[in-house]
Amino acid sequence: MKKENLLIIGSTGYVGSHLYEYYKSTNPYTLGSSRRKTLEMSYCDLYQPSLDFLDQVKIEYTSAIICAAIPNIAKCENDPKETFAQNVLGTLNLIRQLQLRGIKPVLFSSDIVFDGIDDLYTDQSKPNPINEYGIHKYFLEQLAPKLCDECLMIRLSKTYSVDIQDETFLHQLARRVYNEEDIRAASDLIFNPIHIDDVIKAIDMLIQNKCRGLYNVTGTETTSWYMLAKQLAHAMGKDGQNITETSIDEFGAGAKRAKKLNVRPERFLNEFPNFKFSTLEENIQNITKFYPINPKVSS
Repeated sequence: MKKENLLIIGSTGYVGSHLYEYYKSTNPYTLGSSRRKTLEMSYCDLYQPSLDFLDQVKIEYTSAIICAAIPNIAKCENDPKETFAQNVLGTLNLIRQLQLRGIKPVLFSSDIVFDGIDDLYTDQSKPNPINEYGIHKYFLEQLAPKLCDECLMIRLSKTYSVDIQDETFLHQLARRVYNEEDIRAASDLIFNPIHIDDVIKAIDMLIQNKCRGLYNVTGTETTSWYMLAKQLAHAMGKDGQNITETSIDEFGAGAKRAKKLNVRPERFLNEFPNFKFSTLEENIQNITKFYPINPKVSS
C-alpha cells in the first residue's frame, strides 16, 4: 500500500518525534513542524497557528497528525485560560485551516477524559473529566467532529518505550527499583499503558485504512504503579522490600486524578482483530537488559 504524504504538527514532542521518525523513514516527503524554529522543522505554534509554510512546499499532503499540545496536567490546572487557548482553540483553528487545504486532521485525546469511577471504559463510554487537561480533551472530542466529519481522533492511554534515552515513566521507575530506593507506589491508580511502537503501528493502520471517528488506542493489560514496581523488582532479581503499597490520596494536593482508567481499545480490535499489542511482561524483560540481574535473589 502506497504511503501517504503526512504532516506531523508538533514533531519534537515525545509521541510526535516518534511518529515523525517513523514516517520520515518510510516516506522522505514527510514534513514536521514545531514551535521551536529549526532548520529541519517548519514553524507552527498553537497559540497563533498558521499553515502558511505549506505554500512553500510543492507537495500535496493528505493527512496531518496534530501532536502539538500542552499535556502538563499541573500547568493546565494552574493556567487554565492560557492552556485552553492552545490545547482547544489553537487546535480547532488548525483543523479549520487543514480543512481549507483538503488535508484530513488526525487528533489526540486521552484516557484522562474519564472520571475513573467505572470498572471499564470503551470507545462509547461517556466522558466525565475531573481536571482541566481532561476538560480540554473533552472539548476537542465534542467540537472537532463538528468542524470535520472526516477527522480521526486517537484516545491514548499512558505511553512508554523501552529505549532508555526516551526516559519514559517505566525507565524512571526501573532505575529507582534497581537502585533499591524507597518507593511509595499507588495501588489504586490503575491504567492500561501502551508501548509507543504499538501506538505508531495502530495509527498507521487507521490512516492507511482511511478510518474516521474516535478510537481508543490503549494497552490491553491493566496495571498500577505498585504492580509495575513489583514486576520490575521481580524481573531484576530484587526482593522488592523497599516498595511500599500506598494510595494516590496520600501524595497530597494537586490536580484531581482519575483512579481507575481501565480503557479498552474495543472498536480498534473489532476492526483489526489480528493486531497484536506487545505485552508488559516482554517489555519489562527488555528494560531489565539495561540493568544487570542480582544473582543473590532467586527468580
